Amino acid sequence: MHRSMYFRRQALAFTILASSKTGHDRCRSPEIPEVNWRELFRAAILELDPVLLQVRVKAAEDAINARLADAQIPRDERRDIDSALSAFGD
Repeated sequence: MHRSMYFRRQALAFTILASSKTGHDRCRSPEIPEVNWRELFRAAILELDPVLLQVRVKAAEDAINARLADAQIPRDERRDIDSALSAFGD
C-alpha cells in the first residue's frame, strides 16, 4: 500500500471514529453484544500486514452489514458507513 493511501485511510478512520459520539453503536440486548463496526473498521484501515488486512476487512464488513440490518440507523451513522464501505472499495 502506498504511504499516501495509508495516511488518507488513517485520516478517514479517525474522522469516522470521531463522529461516533452519538452512542448508536451500543448493544441491542445484554445477551448478544453488538460488535462496534467503527473499531473493526479502524483496525482494518490501520493494518499493514496483508494477510491480517484481509481478515480485518472481512470482520469490519460483516459488522457493518449486521449494523445495516437495523432499519433505524441515524443519518449521520449511515453516512459514516457509506464512507467506510467506499474506503474498502479502493
